[in-house]
Amino acid sequence: MINDEHDPIQYIILGNASNKPSKSDISLGSETIRRKCAKKIDIDKKQIILTSSFTVNEIYGTSEIGVHNGKVLISHDVYEKLDDAILTPTAGDIEVEYTFNLATGNSKTGWTIAENTDNLVYYIVEPTNVALVYEENGMGYKRVKTKLQVMNNPGSYYYDDNLKNLYIRTTDDSHPDTHEIIVQTK
Repeated sequence: MINDEHDPIQYIILGNASNKPSKSDISLGSETIRRKCAKKIDIDKKQIILTSSFTVNEIYGTSEIGVHNGKVLISHDVYEKLDDAILTPTAGDIEVEYTFNLATGNSKTGWTIAENTDNLVYYIVEPTNVALVYEENGMGYKRVKTKLQVMNNPGSYYYDDNLKNLYIRTTDDSHPDTHEIIVQTK
């Protein structure tokens, strides 16, 4: 994601709106300040750690944070407004650390029909926690809470933490090996 040739993250930005973030956001609700950020990668924890320094006065009254590359908003989160209950607006600097957990994705084959699911649900053993499942067309699967819910919802998945099984139902009810099923783990 970040190397000498490619550096997509440039700024940590703060704002004072409180609207819930959405995938279609192209900016913060109300940006108040942006700062260049330092970047560090922790391979062991699979994280990108961004840091930037802001004065207390710049942070006071903010309630949203994002990451920007100078052209595009990359992320957008909201938090409890930083006001007198949390900060005293005095001189000083605060180091803001913003962390991204990374997931890795692999195409999976070798799916087996799950028992008692009307031949609609398939599974594979996946030893690593699953973060996301999607098909080659970019169609993301909905995460559900049980194997039964997978049976009732095309384009869904369930990861059983105890058995380490990943259960899916494809979007068109075909065998998963007829698709490129990408599984991202964390």
